[in-house]
Amino acid sequence: MNEPQYILFPVRSAEQGYVRPEIGRDKRSNRIFDAKTFVFDLTNDRWYRGDGATKGGVDLKSEPLYISSADARYLRQALNLSDLPDKLAARTALDVYSKPEAGLMADWTPYVSPPAGSWWATPGNFDNQVIRRPDGTFELARDFDAYWETATRGLTVTELFIDAENGDDVTGDGLTWGTAWKTLAKPGAETSNWTSVQAVILNIRGTFDWLAMWSITGVDPAKPLMVRGHGEARVAVSVAASTITWTQESSPNTDVWGFDYSAQSAPVGARTPNGVYDPGQLDAFGDYTSYSSAESIEECQASPQSFFLDTVNSKFYVHTATDPSSTSAAVSVDRCGLALGTNAQTFLDSITIEGGWASIITGSSTTMQSLFYRRCKFTSTFPDPAGVQSGNAMNFTPSPNGLCIGWDSIATKAWKDGFSYSGTNTVVEVRNIGRSNGVDVAGTAHNGTTGHGAIRALLLSGQYYKNLNRNVHYVQTSTLWAIGCAAGDATTDLTDADQSVDWFVSFTGGGVTAWLDRCVRFGNSLHPLMVIDGTVRVRNCNFQPADFTGGGSAYSY
Repeated sequence: MNEPQYILFPVRSAEQGYVRPEIGRDKRSNRIFDAKTFVFDLTNDRWYRGDGATKGGVDLKSEPLYISSADARYLRQALNLSDLPDKLAARTALDVYSKPEAGLMADWTPYVSPPAGSWWATPGNFDNQVIRRPDGTFELARDFDAYWETATRGLTVTELFIDAENGDDVTGDGLTWGTAWKTLAKPGAETSNWTSVQAVILNIRGTFDWLAMWSITGVDPAKPLMVRGHGEARVAVSVAASTITWTQESSPNTDVWGFDYSAQSAPVGARTPNGVYDPGQLDAFGDYTSYSSAESIEECQASPQSFFLDTVNSKFYVHTATDPSSTSAAVSVDRCGLALGTNAQTFLDSITIEGGWASIITGSSTTMQSLFYRRCKFTSTFPDPAGVQSGNAMNFTPSPNGLCIGWDSIATKAWKDGFSYSGTNTVVEVRNIGRSNGVDVAGTAHNGTTGHGAIRALLLSGQYYKNLNRNVHYVQTSTLWAIGCAAGDATTDLTDADQSVDWFVSFTGGGVTAWLDRCVRFGNSLHPLMVIDGTVRVRNCNFQPADFTGGGSAYSY
């Protein structure tokens, strides 16, 4: 069969076979086909953007679009360019659509232009990375897998396996599920075996006691590390109440049970308890129940589902309906879930981190640190007894120039804030949910997502609701661009009810530093928008600039 070497497709043509060119998407790089033309090269089964060099009389770009050989064969068959016998059903790397679908979507515009004059409009600052999906939601042109591929291109990736239920740190070598290790401490203990490793994937499944810091000595700190969950993958920075020996208090405090944490064996003995949550008691959203804090045994007795930490006598108390050892409650301990330190590029995929004083924390760094996470849940955090860590679900604080991007993840039931950022860093949230944060009802403003310092934040189709006082909160010299997000039903405390706000901004020095596009507010929050200082631009929202309160300004754009 004589096939042409190249097939050229004009953009926005619904008549060129079964491909929808104007919104075809390479799922590995997640690039949208939006050039003037693009080319399918039949000699190597690859797409090329048609706005570069010339080859065979057809414009070609030097950088190809990635497509697997299996999908290339499928595409060739779909275009009736060959008679390959394998009728592949999988479409893992390229979206392929029928002619009717292509015709229906012909007017769809994929890219969203950043606000003029914003940081995001500067070339290289995600200026061509925001796309609008046909369903009206928004996302990045590059997804989690594309960032991992870029980070590991040219590197040797070593996969390790850790199974909390069936693994064995003594006999296992960690190289397969059948020979998996058992604990998350094992990779670090085996550093001498991995001095030549360039990039690492830790495959984990089961429930782990806690996770401190993943690091493998000998690996260049700039080399990437991924922790990928399989099935139920939970890192519990806590101890099951059923494993602790409790003592019931005497009358009149008989609903209170306590234990001496200084006398407990590991892991409690190594850390101080700092809170209680119950994975067996779920709220309407499927989130764990968190206990409140009491200041004395008597107050704990008066408050069901509360705890009291007596650091003077190394005692920890909890109010439950029965002996805590017969409940599903968990005692959070004074530690974080993941501390980002030596690895500059960290990827988290499909894991839950619960308990402790933060699910994730990063320290200041002189070099750029990057965190990418997908389908994760950060929940049930409490402050540390020393008062240093406030109990945010996620603290991303490296500076300067850190990068943090999350997809389809949830921060909930944090003592204070859900997604929390500070420093001079760039953060992106894609379809994230920050809800029910601010378990500490005595606080004045706890948020679903928040930025302090000089954060550059891009929020795409996120949902932020039922957080204490302020659902979305960006202050100081931060820059915020929110598209297609929803915020509502901010809860209030008794001392600061006027702070029930869906969108709160306060920018030191003024200037236009926030843009809200196609965002909505809902529910019973007192204020849709509060601007203390600076200027916010609003368009296509279900609230108007005139609806704002505060000493700043809000205008349409």
